[in-house]
Amino acid sequence: RSADAANGTAAQKLVNLPEPAPIYSAAKVVGRIARSWTVGALAAVTGRNQVTIEEGTTRTTSVLAPVTTQTALRLKRDWAGTGHVGLIATGATTFADATPNVMACPSSVATPVNGRCFRDSYVAGVDALWRSPSGDYVANGALIGSLVHGGPTTQQLDGTLIGPGAYAPGGWLRLAKEGGKHLLASVAYQGAGRRLDYNDLGYMQRQNLHDLSAAVGYRTLDPGVLTLETSTELKATQKRSLSGLDLGQVYTLSTFARLNSFWRLWAAAEAAPRRFDDREVGNGTALERGGYAGGRAGFETDQKRAVVLSLEGQAQAIQGGAQMISATASLTLLPLPQFELVLEPQIVWSTGEFRFTGTENVYGKLKATSVGAILRANYTFAPHLSLQAYAQGYLAAGRFDDLRLLAPSPDQTVTRSALALAPPGMPTSNPDFEQAALNVNVVFRWEYLPGSTLFLVYTRSQMPNIPGVMGPAMLQPSQLGRRASSDVIMLKLTYWWAS
Repeated sequence: RSADAANGTAAQKLVNLPEPAPIYSAAKVVGRIARSWTVGALAAVTGRNQVTIEEGTTRTTSVLAPVTTQTALRLKRDWAGTGHVGLIATGATTFADATPNVMACPSSVATPVNGRCFRDSYVAGVDALWRSPSGDYVANGALIGSLVHGGPTTQQLDGTLIGPGAYAPGGWLRLAKEGGKHLLASVAYQGAGRRLDYNDLGYMQRQNLHDLSAAVGYRTLDPGVLTLETSTELKATQKRSLSGLDLGQVYTLSTFARLNSFWRLWAAAEAAPRRFDDREVGNGTALERGGYAGGRAGFETDQKRAVVLSLEGQAQAIQGGAQMISATASLTLLPLPQFELVLEPQIVWSTGEFRFTGTENVYGKLKATSVGAILRANYTFAPHLSLQAYAQGYLAAGRFDDLRLLAPSPDQTVTRSALALAPPGMPTSNPDFEQAALNVNVVFRWEYLPGSTLFLVYTRSQMPNIPGVMGPAMLQPSQLGRRASSDVIMLKLTYWWAS
């Protein structure tokens, strides 16, 4: 049950699937400490997580994560019903032996710093929200900053190096008219410094970003002959890196209607000019992506019925003859008042666009297909006793054709026109990929006292990548139950007390 190691080399393999890091202890406190103040605090200590790696006949132990304390604090003060101001702070502090020969660093760490393979990271921020007395107008925003202490220097996907002492600010601001009849409008800005990073205890999609968007819309709230409400919106979005690289513009015209039958209908037309992706290659090389035009449409039946169906389809025509088509659906069944069953299938197909193969300087036209389905089931035995189950099946396959070899230009860009003229390239290994995974969560909930709850949780997660793709990549349903998996049982106990 081995799989390719994290660095993607075929010679280095995991002997065992990585297990989740053990949780030694955790505590959470939430509540109101004054009439206008609320507080939330969370602290946890997680144990060392390590794997055994085999390279040829040699086995070594690599530590994925050391013993770590993770803390989060949230304070918020309400403003008499017109908004709030808040503070947040998080910290992740690692405890690891500073002797390199005692533990092997992860493959993502090339050189330890003072014997340390891991870093400490801290984040602090302030946020505020104001809403007009009528509720129609709103202004909200946040400022945040991160600091990295110790550990090695790591490279972000856009080529930015983040190491000891790295710090950067970020933030966002939104002004909007989102209430009342007819005219709606909003403008929003999000900025992230080049070395902003709060992924150690949170989720951050990317740093090095300016993101500006504006929207104007019109809606009706009075019932008509066919509709209960309608809305139409025009939205424009522009993203750039801090160095000015165009990361994409998108223009969207969308419309929505709720019918007298309580069905919901929606549709949108979308267009975007060419743009660059500075994260796909992984070293800061910016790959040009073609502009596209497309649309999406969908519907949802009355949510108050015992059977609820929704369906949405999307299509894009991409410059250079590439295409993308996707479809998602949701079927909700309520056979009993206490029993809910939800099935959500999805399919995505794309072809014809040059993408990075994963091998240095080799690109190819990717044909990719993915299918998946989510199944949710909720059964309530009593108001204080319930069982929830979740299962996700996923299959994906990608095949590269028309392989081209092209080094980036001096300004670190790879354009579509240059790829069209580039000579054929041959990667060192088959760039095609296949994935298959079946993940399961089951949660038993018992509220043994008002506000005090016991949770018993079972999770099963699988490693999706199928190693050693030899022939043309294809969807393989037979692999769903064969992937290396990790099984975890957790018990969580909460107790509520009030003064």
